[in-house]
Amino acid sequence: MRRICVLATAAALGSAAGVVWASGDADTDRMGRGLFGMTAVEAWPDPELPAVKVAVAAPPAPVPAEGGTSVVTQPEGPDPNEQEAAAEQEGPAEPPKPSLLRLIVSDWKGEVKFGFEFGSGNNDRTRFSGGFNINKQYWGHRTQIYSEYFIATDNRGESENRLVSRFTQDWSTGGSKWSGVFLRVLGDADRFRDYDYRLNISTGANYQAYKDDETGVLFRVGGSARREFGARDEDIVPEGAFYINADHRISDTQRVDFALDYLPEIERPERYRLNTRANWNIDINPEAGLGLRLSINNRYDSRVTGSRERNDFDFIAYLIWNF
Repeated sequence: MRRICVLATAAALGSAAGVVWASGDADTDRMGRGLFGMTAVEAWPDPELPAVKVAVAAPPAPVPAEGGTSVVTQPEGPDPNEQEAAAEQEGPAEPPKPSLLRLIVSDWKGEVKFGFEFGSGNNDRTRFSGGFNINKQYWGHRTQIYSEYFIATDNRGESENRLVSRFTQDWSTGGSKWSGVFLRVLGDADRFRDYDYRLNISTGANYQAYKDDETGVLFRVGGSARREFGARDEDIVPEGAFYINADHRISDTQRVDFALDYLPEIERPERYRLNTRANWNIDINPEAGLGLRLSINNRYDSRVTGSRERNDFDFIAYLIWNF
């Protein structure tokens, strides 16, 4: 009966111990020692078979330390197991935060609109209006910028030349109905008014009366200050500020919205301005962002006296491009 005894003592290839077989041939033994660095050889004699040798690599040599104590050195380099454990504890890497410039100029949404009106008869009238409205939401806050220009002519010449611009900033303060604070800056230049430019700055609190996927009602309550440049009285006038914004989605392609601005003077409440707007929005080609808007606007100023009208009423059809 033939017997072969094999001793395998290795923790890992290239670690402190290794095993190699030798058939008893001197050349093979030298090859094994040269390849694996074997220093100790042990043989088991068998009268029937040539000797089978098993060579075991020597452990790391102790290095004398201070005080005469021997220290066994270990191979240098990081432990892969420790690296994996550290990576699991740290979790997934957080994405880098965007720069301030990128936060300001990116992710804006909005619309560009154009309106045209033409009339002929006893009084020929041509009217053009165009503008834009952009907004951005970030961290629960919202920024909106709006501007629109109106110009019209009739039989007597130019009858309207007006520019309106508005900046609104909403800061969210939580999930309650008193959902935040606002800052609104409104400016308008009108060639047919008794001032060159009017500036109104208002601030206050937002109250979200109702909000779901289809309908929203928002109240703004605060105070404001008005100044009319180029007028006979250029003093700053304190005013109250009361705003209502409501919108409702009728269907996937139709939506209506309404806005009201009430600005009474603090010292003389009978002098006030009341602006109302109502829009009916229809999506013509949602994929291309094209739509139609029918808009009704009325601006009322109780301070107007004499032969001038206190109401300025507009009905305009706009072609809208959303982006």
